[in-house]
Amino acid sequence: MTDELWRKARFAIGDLVRHRLFDYRGVVYDVDPQFTLSDEWYEQVARSRPPKDAPWYYVFVHNAIDHAHWQQRLT
Repeated sequence: MTDELWRKARFAIGDLVRHRLFDYRGVVYDVDPQFTLSDEWYEQVARSRPPKDAPWYYVFVHNAIDHAHWQQRLT
């Protein structure tokens, strides 16, 4: 992973974020400089087909048991 990919990240670990489409909020707990999950996950979950070559964030969602994996353009 290059420094250039990391510089594209708009948010850092600990930042509070709000999802543009679903209006839920959470806190970033990890950042991938590009998509790292499986193609199967992408096809089933990432319905809006966000770009894979931009930062993706692991987010603890407020008042939820689960966490989320958001692409940068959705925050």
